[in-house]
Amino acid sequence: MESQAWPLGRVMKAVALLEERGLLKCLWCGTELCRTVCVEPHDGGFVTLDGVKLWAWTECPKCGYQWALWKLFRLVCVRNEAICRELEQVLER
Repeated sequence: MESQAWPLGRVMKAVALLEERGLLKCLWCGTELCRTVCVEPHDGGFVTLDGVKLWAWTECPKCGYQWALWKLFRLVCVRNEAICRELEQVLER
């Protein structure tokens, strides 16, 4: 899972998939993350339907760590190969 140039709609589907599987958790403290995603313009971010690139992250309600979604996806994949294949299917369609 290398590209960050995924459409934001696919990114949100990937977030929903992690939540459904009980894997939308802070990898530092283990607290469940909410599906609220913050975004801001950024050249290295995800692509919207309008072609705008946005940096997307979610914040842990307990420890306050701001998880860049690309980083969260990558680390979840390292820990769980099966979910990695599912995430790739959602993101690369």
